[in-house]
This record gives sequence, structure tokens and C-alpha cells, in this order.
Amino acid sequence: MKLRLLIFTLFLVSSNAYSQIALKSERDADGNVIMYAENSTPIPYSVTIYYKNLQNLIPDGGMTTIKVVPPGQTLVGKLKKSNPSQSSTNLNYSFISRPGDYRAKTNDNFIYLPPVKSGVVIKATPMTHIENALRGEEVNDSYVGLSITFEEPTIISAPRKGIVSDMKINEKIEGNNVYFNAIDNFIELYHGDGVFTRIKVLKPGSAMVKVGDTVFPGDPLAESAGENYGAGSHVRMVQSRLVKSGEEVTRENIEVLLRGSEGKGIQIKERTEITVEHPEELIILEMTKKEKKKHLPNI
Repeated sequence: MKLRLLIFTLFLVSSNAYSQIALKSERDADGNVIMYAENSTPIPYSVTIYYKNLQNLIPDGGMTTIKVVPPGQTLVGKLKKSNPSQSSTNLNYSFISRPGDYRAKTNDNFIYLPPVKSGVVIKATPMTHIENALRGEEVNDSYVGLSITFEEPTIISAPRKGIVSDMKINEKIEGNNVYFNAIDNFIELYHGDGVFTRIKVLKPGSAMVKVGDTVFPGDPLAESAGENYGAGSHVRMVQSRLVKSGEEVTRENIEVLLRGSEGKGIQIKERTEITVEHPEELIILEMTKKEKKKHLPNI
């Protein structure tokens, strides 16, 4: 019988009201409009701009434009006067921003380390959507991540190189035999191929990193929690990425390969026991030459 832990994963989408992205416009000497985006985060964002009710202005990318905005300021649009002899213009727009680069090409063959310190024995189990519990039967088989259980609380570590893109670490989960809590503490990493890793159920106040830090496989992130959950000490891990369909950019969960006890990458389809190891070749795999020299001075 396949054992599963029920969990629902919710990702927040930024809008222009709460976004880490700010848009501004400037007019040149001829009255044309130039649009810039300011990204105050350490990772790229995909920004969808909706132009509407324009007067005497034509956007260079159409009425709906999707741009990838790296950290800092980026040119995202130019609107040229359709009638240069007419002085008046009007610009009206809205936008939605989502963390990540929708154009990034995911490495489907990348092997992730289990997110705990080396030497720990874990059991990895596919999670199922909370809708199944609410309906009383399993009807939603969409992938929502892995439950990683262990005998005792442990240090949670990075499964691959990434930038700490988001975190929440101050919530104290009350009660016993907890089944699910939407406010669980988490740390999220953004990887070089556009994939996010979010690790949840972390001990409050235990973060060993901060947003903007670059971490490598096996680097400590925080301490585990879950002792008061029905599943006991555990964390939940889910990978996701942005996808574009037509003019819409959304975020989807994806299955990845986890390094198994035999050193091979495996997809977890049922409860699987793994003795965690952090081999040097995986730790340095995504390092730059400069990072390798710092990590291994003799290289």
C-alpha cells in the first residue's frame, strides 16, 4: 500500500499592489514613452504588462508584453507616438510579476540531494493534494512534492546550488497531531535553470541563511520541525517552475530526480528509504571556477 502525506502547496502571485517590481515611465524629447522595471530582489522576475486605453501611443511589443527583469533596472518597453504632430498622449497599464524566468530551460536530468545533512536515514514519500482529503477520495493526482521524514530533528540543507529567494521562519505551529498548516515556515531557493525548491516545516528562528545568499549542495539552511505533526519530524519539499501558455505565465510543480542510496537519481513514486550522502562531485557540479577555488583551494 502506498503511503502518502496529505498536503496542499500554494504559491503567491505578485501583483502591482504587493510586487517587488516597480514600473516607471519616461518621455523623450519627441513625446515617446520609455518603460523601465525596477527589481529589488536577488532573482529574475517575469513581468506581464497589459496596456489599455492608449492615446496616440503604440507599444513595441503589442498590447500585452512579457519581459524578464533581472535584479536592478531593465528597459521593458517603448511606446512610440502614432501621430508625431499631435502633442497629447495618454498611457494606461497594469502589470503582474512572478518570481522566476519563464524562458529558462529546466535540466530534467539534474540529481537533487535529499535536503538533510549527510548520514541521516530518511523516508521520502510522494504527497497528495489536500483536495483529496476534503472530498474523501483521491481524485486530484497532481504532483505537490515530497514528504521527507526522519527519526529525530536534524539540520536541513540545500539540495543543489541556488539563491535564497524567499523565506518565512518565525511562525510557531501550535497543537498536537497536526495534519496540515498553511503558515508553515519555509525557505525557498532559486536555481540556475529556473527551478524553485521550497522546503517547509522548519523550526522557528532557526534560519542559517538570509534572502540573497548563494548556497551549495549540503549547505545548512535551518533546523527541521514537525515533532507535533502526526507524521513526526519531517520537512516537505517541492520543486516548481514558470511556464508560458499563450499570454499567460503560471507556476507549476515538477517532479525531480532525488539521489538514492545507490548514488543514482530516482523519481520517488512510493515510500523510499535513503541513506543521505553528499558526494563532492555533486557539491561542486554547478560551481564557477572562482567558487571551486574557494571551496577547494588546491584546484
